[in-house]
Amino acid sequence: MPPAPDITDVTRTDSAGTGEREPAAVDGDGTEPDTDTYWTNQTGDDLQVSFTGGRTGYQVQVVDGDGNAVTAPQEITSDDGGGTIAGPVGTDDGRQVRGVRLINAAGAGAATFFDVVVDRTAPAIANATASGDQVTVTLTEIIAFGTDFASDRWAWEHVPGGRDYYQAQQVDTTDRRDQRLLTVELDGNGEFCGVDYLFDNGSGARRYEDRAGNLLADTLP
Repeated sequence: MPPAPDITDVTRTDSAGTGEREPAAVDGDGTEPDTDTYWTNQTGDDLQVSFTGGRTGYQVQVVDGDGNAVTAPQEITSDDGGGTIAGPVGTDDGRQVRGVRLINAAGAGAATFFDVVVDRTAPAIANATASGDQVTVTLTEIIAFGTDFASDRWAWEHVPGGRDYYQAQQVDTTDRRDQRLLTVELDGNGEFCGVDYLFDNGSGARRYEDRAGNLLADTLP
């Protein structure tokens, strides 16, 4: 029987919408021992799994967590015995187990498993609390990518006739990956009521993004 292959890369369509490939975020343990969890907001055949460990003439196949075939066997044609195969996932959000196995004349070998979490829900600002000039912002999901630029953050107070906005002076991370700590000078002319996000597409800037590639939308027009 062939050995279990080594998974060398898992990619997805990039979140910027250019059609390029990007590494799927790896975060968390998989269902099987010593396996990883990959994140994507793409369903169907978008996920691409690169592997090594085969030989010319072997076949490679994707299976589910029970070892049932998800794809038809695909011939390995490279001299180094590696290649890339689509790792199909279902249309529902949630966790799925996938594996890659090699097949030769002796039969199918053991699969190398990994988890895929399909998440198509965009992150959002859940709440914000102020203490002096420190504002703690909690989001609905872990933020995996994006620049912590102060120019993107606006705290506001409710005042007669509307809102007074104050741009943050500094953004820091905390020990929670779904939080950011803003330094912002509020005038105290009204009740602090929240924080808005308005992405400033300057040099080196990247919009906040969760592990699956969903982007945090602007909350100001």
